[in-house]
Amino acid sequence: MSWTYVDAVEYVGEQFQVQEVDLTGYEEVENNPDLQIRILFTGEEASGTSGNNRFDNISIHGNRTNVSTEEPSDDQSGQLEQNYPNPFRGSTTIPFKIDRGGDVRLDVFNMEGLHVKTLVDEHKNPGRHEVVFNGHPYPAGVYIYRMQAPGAVMSRQMILLN
Repeated sequence: MSWTYVDAVEYVGEQFQVQEVDLTGYEEVENNPDLQIRILFTGEEASGTSGNNRFDNISIHGNRTNVSTEEPSDDQSGQLEQNYPNPFRGSTTIPFKIDRGGDVRLDVFNMEGLHVKTLVDEHKNPGRHEVVFNGHPYPAGVYIYRMQAPGAVMSRQMILLN
């Protein structure tokens, strides 16, 4: 098992890295609904000597979902942009563009694939649009937002901080 660097963002001097692990081929992992992964941080950075709250380890309990964060293909009829700010506390803005008018739906899911909130479910004219997601009622974590529009289905990730 090896880590693959995916993305890093900075927010108020803190650095966050999103890591991805491909566990394909591990018999004990495939089709295992009780999969548990433990991440242990070691070294001085993990001790929190700067006075900030830090985790010394994180346990991730995952479920297989059908929510994808694959990059959209070039033949998509629209664009789902990265939310800003990201990571965010409180609320964040999600911009999107559609090339053809029609029914548009934008949903937010947690990392377990459970539906959290529908942000847009209405007819939209072609052009650029924005919607605000209020994260106050939800726990910190990584969320996936997905847009379904005429000729386009796209998803992206966002990070909610407490």
